[in-house]
Amino acid sequence: MESKKNYFARTVLCLILVTVLVGCVALCSMGTTASAATSNTSPDAEPLGLTTRISLHIGSDGTNVWVRAHNDFTLGPSTIPVYVYLYSSTSYQEDISNMALFARNYTGDLNLNQTIETSYPIYGEERYWRGRAMFRLDNKDWQTIETLTYLVGADGQVIR
Repeated sequence: MESKKNYFARTVLCLILVTVLVGCVALCSMGTTASAATSNTSPDAEPLGLTTRISLHIGSDGTNVWVRAHNDFTLGPSTIPVYVYLYSSTSYQEDISNMALFARNYTGDLNLNQTIETSYPIYGEERYWRGRAMFRLDNKDWQTIETLTYLVGADGQVIR
């Protein structure tokens, strides 16, 4: 009978000790939490987002050529500004600097599963088209992605 009382007393003391330790940890961390919750809108503020995946697609609806950037995945709350550009030339070019800028668009924050698009009329001309997007996650470095160069016929069909 005496050992059951000792076991019960030890268990109660351990529970009290664990409760006191958890309370101390909670009290010590409250100051950090309170200071982290203040809003800091300076450019030096730490970014919150961890990663993002933006996809870029080019195509034609028969009368216009378009390029679309889509936010496929973002981990963590973040701001993702995105620029979308549509370039063209009359001859095949692998280097976008040899092509002319025909259309562009911008959004200050491309949220998860949202799309930004820019387009330009075909005007019955067969031309080569290429898309580019520039984006960044919060205040991190800018990233650039490009499509391949595609030939769009005068009828608006993507040839390659």
